[in-house]
Amino acid sequence: EAKPALVSLRHNRGIFDFLPSHDAFDHVITRLDLEGRTWYLDPTVNGQGLTLNRRGQFAYGAALVVGAGQALQPIAEPSAAIDRMEFEQLWDLARPGRPTQFEAVLRAHGQVAERWRAGYASVGLPSLAQAITGGFARLLPGLKALNEGSVADDRSTNRFEFRQRFEVPEFGTYNRGFLETDFLAVEML
Repeated sequence: EAKPALVSLRHNRGIFDFLPSHDAFDHVITRLDLEGRTWYLDPTVNGQGLTLNRRGQFAYGAALVVGAGQALQPIAEPSAAIDRMEFEQLWDLARPGRPTQFEAVLRAHGQVAERWRAGYASVGLPSLAQAITGGFARLLPGLKALNEGSVADDRSTNRFEFRQRFEVPEFGTYNRGFLETDFLAVEML
């Protein structure tokens, strides 16, 4: 069974602190009761995961469900929600004194993947790759992208992955068998 549910994007959980008013709500979503579980779906969000248990959900806080009484109903985050971002850098430091190569991997899951998917759909691969390269270039002078990057997008698991290879002309110095280098992790910016 599906019913419209009024929510406030402006107040989220704070909606409980307001007196009842016609202008307390600014958005409509759908409450879906299916097989003993309740889902809150927003049909205005593009690029969501394809399965209910992998779909991201915004922190709406509470909803006034049409036809379900006059009380606000708290909206809990689904227990299966996996909203996270992973960064991985795979460095090839096997050739001292030569340019160093590395592959940067960004993996987004859940609602984070949905935001990256929407950005990718909006600006395309070249702009996405340029933004990622710019983040690394601020930390690694002389950085050169070795490819245009690639995207792997799996909406059934709601996972978005971006990969790109780079080369750095001088990455630290070898001293008595140890590599000495100084730079921040780009993911911390």
